[in-house]
Amino acid sequence: MKITSKIKLIGIISLMILLLATGYFLFNAYLKYETAGIFKTALNNNIYLHRALSEIEEERGITALYISSKKSDYKDLMLKQRKQTNRAIKELKENLVKDKSSILSFVEDYREKVSLNTRLYNRMLTQLATLSRIRKLVDGSQGGFSEIVLNKYTDKIIKSIMKNLQQPIKFTVDLKIKELTGILNDLYVSQEYTGLTRDYLTYNLIKHRPVGAQEIINWTNFYGKSVKYDPVLIINDEFRKQALEIYKKKHAKQIDKKIVSYYIKIMRNLKTGRYGIVPLDWFTIFTKKMDILIKSIELFHQESIEAVDDFLNNRYIIMGCPF
Repeated sequence: MKITSKIKLIGIISLMILLLATGYFLFNAYLKYETAGIFKTALNNNIYLHRALSEIEEERGITALYISSKKSDYKDLMLKQRKQTNRAIKELKENLVKDKSSILSFVEDYREKVSLNTRLYNRMLTQLATLSRIRKLVDGSQGGFSEIVLNKYTDKIIKSIMKNLQQPIKFTVDLKIKELTGILNDLYVSQEYTGLTRDYLTYNLIKHRPVGAQEIINWTNFYGKSVKYDPVLIINDEFRKQALEIYKKKHAKQIDKKIVSYYIKIMRNLKTGRYGIVPLDWFTIFTKKMDILIKSIELFHQESIEAVDDFLNNRYIIMGCPF
């Protein structure tokens, strides 16, 4: 083979390698672009999922007070909260995008990477449809505290929402977005278990009922999960500073100290039931704690939206697409 032919062959092979590398690079860039788009859709869904979660948690808490006390004391408040919950669920149903996917979803190897879990959303909507039946049980004084508060509200409805709030984590495309999503997931868990820590012992506080061994194990477990989110432990300096600013403005340290004091009182009086805690004060301080977590969720949700928008804009540039 002549030297000129060898040079041409080397040039052709080099060109083919360059084209293959470029094609792979562009495909990978497009895959991340599509994945980021699905992430943004799931994140937008979480706006409405979180609003519904917050209202249902509030309804569960007031229902716990209603079941545990003279029902007339909290009936009006419970009925008012149900209307709030209904509005949040209606808004969720109107805005939830259940089946967002990419053209790459037709390729089996990429289907899960670029598609929302539609079945998970549908299962949640099925559970939400049972809320009216749960309310009828409450109104008819049917079913005990544990059945209504734990089995119905928590295990059936709230857990189905919590599972869907985790959907964005599957579509994270860079370290910043992954960190933000991790913070949000910790916040969702802390909010729910702060509410469950509040609601679980409501009956014991109102009835001055001693706490059994299994009950205190469960409650301690809930309390431990309620502090999963700790702003001090956030790695990113900017995010940590923003989170701590919310805690400072909302007097979180004082709230946490009060909660710890309640915890100590309960542990000291497990066998007698004489806790020395006003149930409504208990409910209020935990609700204030949840408000701080909700404010933090709103902050990091907005940060996540901005981060994914920046990522998508960068993908446009990489793929040579016009704005």
